[in-house]
Amino acid sequence: MKNTIIALLCLFGVNCFSQEGVIKPLSASGLDSQNGTYIKDLDTVFANYTGLWQGNWNGRHIELKIEKITKKTITFSNGNYYYEDTLIGKYTVTDSNGTVIANSMGIPITEHQKLTSIGSGKNNKMGFSYDDSDYCGVSGIVYLKRNLLNPNELEYHFNYGEFFINSSCPSYPEAPVIPIPTEIITLTKI
Repeated sequence: MKNTIIALLCLFGVNCFSQEGVIKPLSASGLDSQNGTYIKDLDTVFANYTGLWQGNWNGRHIELKIEKITKKTITFSNGNYYYEDTLIGKYTVTDSNGTVIANSMGIPITEHQKLTSIGSGKNNKMGFSYDDSDYCGVSGIVYLKRNLLNPNELEYHFNYGEFFINSSCPSYPEAPVIPIPTEIITLTKI
């Protein structure tokens, strides 16, 4: 009897799907999800990227700490929302003398991060949006590609093709020198 009533309600246009508790994989989009949907790292893809990584380029050294944030709430202006697992990257960049050039390690998790994951780790590559208000609002995409022969190495790329600089920057249209690598380097897990 209960199933018959539910079936009749569905026929008359009543929403028969739960608005809360739907779990989808990282490859799903939260934009077209029901309120309360959870885009979750079901296949533990993020584990391949989390940890402390280091690399060198042009006399500089970077330590990149990648952390997983679980069930982060994403809310839209119309009140709709969903949850997602995400990665954030915090870094310290030093010059050859050990002088700190940039440090985002102290940014609380509750605040906007300079490196935030985008995508699902498809093709053994994780994308991160880079947004740095300390350097004229410079933004771009950082890609970390896994070395399948060595799980303790990531290949780091900065994509200038998706590079944007705020026109209010004093050096506009020239980009300021940003602290993170803008060339391909190898990161090694510490």
